[in-house]
Amino acid sequence: MEKLKNIKCYLLDMDGTIYLGNELIDGAKEFLEKLKEKNIRYIFLTNNSSKNKDRYVEKLNKLGIKAYREDVFSSGEATTIYLNKRKKGAKVFLLGTKDLEDEFKEAGFELVKERNKI
Repeated sequence: MEKLKNIKCYLLDMDGTIYLGNELIDGAKEFLEKLKEKNIRYIFLTNNSSKNKDRYVEKLNKLGIKAYREDVFSSGEATTIYLNKRKKGAKVFLLGTKDLEDEFKEAGFELVKERNKI
């Protein structure tokens, strides 16, 4: 327990840790409230790129957890950061959901619908 006192930020997976489907996991909300009381930051992580951070924020808020865009980091966002470091604003042939497309557009990528236009 002593080591936990020095933690400044928690990185928390969402599905299966904070909620399961559309139900909060017992104790999750209370844990987050304790962290807020102690001014300890937390960031929600997800490897599910089918939704963008706005959808996750909506879901968390509907479940009674106050969350903001800066509280969520997705694999889609991680991918756009990586690709922007490699080739900022590149043309991308993307296979994914509308939310993932929006994430890439917001990050400055040009989405193309045909592979030969890349």
